[in-house]
Amino acid sequence: MAKGICLYSVIPCRDQPSHRSQQTTQLLFGETYTVLDEMNDFLLIECDHDEYQAWIASNQHHEWEKKLEYVLNESLLQTIKVDNQTMYVPMGAYIPKNSWNLFGKTYTASNYTSNQLTSVEIKLNYYSRLLNNTPYMWGGRTPLGMDCSGFTQLIYRMLGMNIKRDSSQQAEMGTTIHIIHEAHPGDLAFFDNDEGRITHVGVVLDHQHVAHASGCVRTDKVDHEGIYSTDLKKYTHKLRLIKRLL
Repeated sequence: MAKGICLYSVIPCRDQPSHRSQQTTQLLFGETYTVLDEMNDFLLIECDHDEYQAWIASNQHHEWEKKLEYVLNESLLQTIKVDNQTMYVPMGAYIPKNSWNLFGKTYTASNYTSNQLTSVEIKLNYYSRLLNNTPYMWGGRTPLGMDCSGFTQLIYRMLGMNIKRDSSQQAEMGTTIHIIHEAHPGDLAFFDNDEGRITHVGVVLDHQHVAHASGCVRTDKVDHEGIYSTDLKKYTHKLRLIKRLL
């Protein structure tokens, strides 16, 4: 099976092999994948970082199998020089550690600096605040728009761990924490609907607050019942379980 690499800022990944099909996730610059099938000028791929399967347009595919040295982009947007042209790539992308020479072009991360953050709690608060007010976008994984599990997946990447894509998949990871007062910063809180299906996820900042993407990335109060919106003066999400992954 062929391997590929994302050499665009973002590649939309769709539910079906059609441009009209909904976006279910995104590939970020530098991420790699495996091609599983081809149909209607689309490729069915499996993302290497989370094993998520979706369709991308075949004209956005770059076949590549060799490993490249990279660093994690820690800023909202990072400048990449492609020969003499400029590209902007989002937080969480894998960018050249030095430079990449691919397909006759040289890719270089311009003026890259690391944030040098230390503890999980410091990183968690920094990145959740940095992403605050990011608009909700179904299938999004970037500071230009993200869904709830895209937000938690990005936060965990910034904490040094790749996790699954969807909230229901993330809920199968880690160790169960039984009460909210035992939760640690970085634990994932999951919320279900009236049918008992997990439909939402957020990251615990402390045992009274959760950061999550609902309308936009925001911080709300959380207790044993769920998320309480002080703006709406009501509970908006019902707590189902808490998982510790770190």
